[in-house]
Amino acid sequence: MKLYFEEPRHRELLRQQVDEWIGVPYEHMGETKSGIDCTKLLGKMLMGIGVFNGNLPNIYAPQDWMISGKQEVLLNFTDETFKKHLNRGLYCSKLTGQIERQIGDILFFSNMKSGVCNHSALYIGDNNIFHCLTYRSCLIEKLSVAWARRIKKVYRVMIWP
Repeated sequence: MKLYFEEPRHRELLRQQVDEWIGVPYEHMGETKSGIDCTKLLGKMLMGIGVFNGNLPNIYAPQDWMISGKQEVLLNFTDETFKKHLNRGLYCSKLTGQIERQIGDILFFSNMKSGVCNHSALYIGDNNIFHCLTYRSCLIEKLSVAWARRIKKVYRVMIWP
Protein backbone atom coordinates (compact mmCIF):
# COMPACT_ATOMS: atom_id res chain seq x y z
CA MET A 1 0.00 0.00 0.00
CA LYS A 2 1.07 3.53 -0.71
CA LEU A 3 0.78 6.50 1.66
CA TYR A 4 -1.90 8.93 0.47
CA PHE A 5 0.30 11.94 1.22
CA GLU A 6 3.29 10.60 -0.73
CA GLU A 7 1.63 12.00 -3.82
CA PRO A 8 2.66 15.64 -4.46
CA ARG A 9 -0.88 16.72 -5.37
CA HIS A 10 -2.18 15.49 -2.00
CA ARG A 11 0.60 17.32 -0.14
CA GLU A 12 -0.27 20.47 -2.09
CA LEU A 13 -3.94 20.09 -1.14
CA LEU A 14 -2.88 19.74 2.50
CA ARG A 15 -0.83 22.97 2.26
CA GLN A 16 -3.83 24.73 0.69
CA GLN A 17 -6.11 23.55 3.49
CA VAL A 18 -3.67 24.81 6.14
CA ASP A 19 -3.54 28.20 4.39
CA GLU A 20 -7.34 28.27 4.19
CA TRP A 21 -7.95 27.54 7.88
CA ILE A 22 -4.98 29.15 9.65
CA GLY A 23 -6.10 31.89 12.04
CA VAL A 24 -9.77 30.82 12.22
CA PRO A 25 -10.86 31.22 15.85
CA TYR A 26 -11.82 28.32 18.12
CA GLU A 27 -15.50 27.72 18.79
CA HIS A 28 -16.71 24.56 20.55
CA MET A 29 -18.77 22.54 18.03
CA GLY A 30 -18.24 25.32 15.45
CA GLU A 31 -17.80 24.33 11.83
CA THR A 32 -17.32 27.51 9.82
CA LYS A 33 -14.64 30.10 9.10
CA SER A 34 -16.14 32.22 11.90
CA GLY A 35 -15.26 29.54 14.43
CA ILE A 36 -14.38 25.85 14.47
CA ASP A 37 -13.15 23.21 16.91
CA CYS A 38 -10.34 20.69 16.43
CA THR A 39 -12.60 17.83 15.35
CA LYS A 40 -14.58 19.79 12.79
CA LEU A 41 -11.34 21.30 11.47
CA LEU A 42 -9.98 17.81 10.93
CA GLY A 43 -13.13 16.68 9.09
CA LYS A 44 -13.32 19.79 6.90
CA MET A 45 -9.63 19.54 5.99
CA LEU A 46 -9.85 15.83 5.16
CA MET A 47 -12.84 16.54 2.91
CA GLY A 48 -10.92 19.37 1.20
CA ILE A 49 -7.92 17.10 0.65
CA GLY A 50 -10.08 14.34 -0.85
CA VAL A 51 -9.85 11.76 1.95
CA PHE A 52 -13.53 11.95 2.96
CA ASN A 53 -16.58 12.14 0.76
CA GLY A 54 -19.09 14.89 1.57
CA ASN A 55 -21.78 15.19 4.21
CA LEU A 56 -19.82 14.17 7.27
CA PRO A 57 -22.04 13.66 10.30
CA ASN A 58 -21.92 15.84 13.38
CA ILE A 59 -20.66 14.53 16.68
CA TYR A 60 -23.83 14.47 18.73
CA ALA A 61 -22.60 14.48 22.29
CA PRO A 62 -23.24 16.47 25.45
CA GLN A 63 -21.41 19.79 25.52
CA ASP A 64 -19.33 18.59 28.46
CA TRP A 65 -18.27 15.21 27.02
CA MET A 66 -14.62 16.21 27.01
CA ILE A 67 -14.77 17.52 30.56
CA SER A 68 -16.43 14.48 32.12
CA GLY A 69 -13.94 12.22 30.34
CA LYS A 70 -15.97 9.05 30.81
CA GLN A 71 -16.41 7.88 27.23
CA GLU A 72 -14.19 7.70 24.16
CA VAL A 73 -16.67 9.81 22.18
CA LEU A 74 -14.03 11.27 19.88
CA LEU A 75 -12.29 8.00 18.97
CA ASN A 76 -15.55 6.07 18.58
CA PHE A 77 -16.94 8.77 16.29
CA THR A 78 -13.70 8.83 14.30
CA ASP A 79 -13.69 5.06 13.79
CA GLU A 80 -17.28 5.18 12.51
CA THR A 81 -16.54 8.15 10.26
CA PHE A 82 -13.55 6.40 8.68
CA LYS A 83 -15.62 3.27 8.07
CA LYS A 84 -18.45 5.15 6.37
CA HIS A 85 -16.92 8.21 4.71
CA LEU A 86 -13.48 7.38 3.30
CA ASN A 87 -13.36 7.85 -0.46
CA ARG A 88 -13.10 4.71 -2.58
CA GLY A 89 -9.69 3.17 -2.81
CA LEU A 90 -8.54 4.55 0.54
CA TYR A 91 -7.79 2.72 3.75
CA CYS A 92 -7.05 4.19 7.16
CA SER A 93 -4.72 2.25 9.41
CA LYS A 94 -4.53 2.74 13.17
CA LEU A 95 -1.01 2.91 14.51
CA THR A 96 0.22 2.55 18.06
CA GLY A 97 3.54 2.81 19.83
CA GLN A 98 6.53 4.85 18.79
CA ILE A 99 6.35 5.45 15.06
CA GLU A 100 8.04 7.76 12.64
CA ARG A 101 5.51 10.45 11.84
CA GLN A 102 4.48 10.95 8.23
CA ILE A 103 2.91 14.01 6.63
CA GLY A 104 -0.85 13.65 6.88
CA ASP A 105 -0.87 11.50 10.02
CA ILE A 106 -4.03 12.13 12.01
CA LEU A 107 -3.17 12.45 15.68
CA PHE A 108 -5.47 12.08 18.67
CA PHE A 109 -4.40 13.30 22.09
CA SER A 110 -5.54 12.91 25.67
CA ASN A 111 -5.00 15.90 27.90
CA MET A 112 -7.01 14.29 30.69
CA LYS A 113 -6.16 12.12 33.67
CA SER A 114 -8.74 9.57 32.50
CA GLY A 115 -6.80 9.03 29.25
CA VAL A 116 -9.88 9.79 27.12
CA CYS A 117 -9.02 11.55 23.85
CA ASN A 118 -10.13 15.15 23.72
CA HIS A 119 -8.04 16.71 20.95
CA SER A 120 -7.01 16.07 17.35
CA ALA A 121 -4.43 17.45 14.92
CA LEU A 122 -2.83 16.79 11.54
CA TYR A 123 0.90 16.20 11.27
CA ILE A 124 2.18 18.49 8.49
CA GLY A 125 5.89 17.64 8.49
CA ASP A 126 9.09 19.06 9.99
CA ASN A 127 7.82 18.11 13.46
CA ASN A 128 4.82 20.47 13.09
CA ILE A 129 1.13 19.89 13.71
CA PHE A 130 -1.87 21.89 12.56
CA HIS A 131 -4.77 22.12 14.98
CA CYS A 132 -7.29 24.39 16.64
CA LEU A 133 -6.80 25.14 20.31
CA THR A 134 -9.40 26.18 22.84
CA TYR A 135 -9.26 29.93 23.50
CA ARG A 136 -6.92 30.38 20.54
CA SER A 137 -7.25 29.62 16.85
CA CYS A 138 -6.18 27.25 14.08
CA LEU A 139 -2.40 27.30 14.08
CA ILE A 140 0.83 25.52 13.24
CA GLU A 141 2.75 24.40 16.30
CA LYS A 142 5.78 22.24 17.00
CA LEU A 143 5.01 18.70 18.11
CA SER A 144 6.74 19.23 21.44
CA VAL A 145 7.65 16.47 23.86
CA ALA A 146 4.63 17.51 25.93
CA TRP A 147 2.27 17.05 22.97
CA ALA A 148 3.98 13.87 21.77
CA ARG A 149 3.58 12.09 25.10
CA ARG A 150 -0.17 12.80 25.01
CA ILE A 151 -0.72 11.06 21.67
CA LYS A 152 -3.10 8.18 22.18
CA LYS A 153 -3.92 7.12 18.62
CA VAL A 154 -2.54 7.80 15.14
CA TYR A 155 -4.39 7.14 11.90
CA ARG A 156 -2.62 7.01 8.56
CA VAL A 157 -4.41 7.24 5.21
CA MET A 158 -3.26 4.70 2.64
CA ILE A 159 -4.15 3.98 -0.99
CA TRP A 160 -5.18 0.43 -1.86
CA PRO A 161 -2.98 -0.98 -4.62
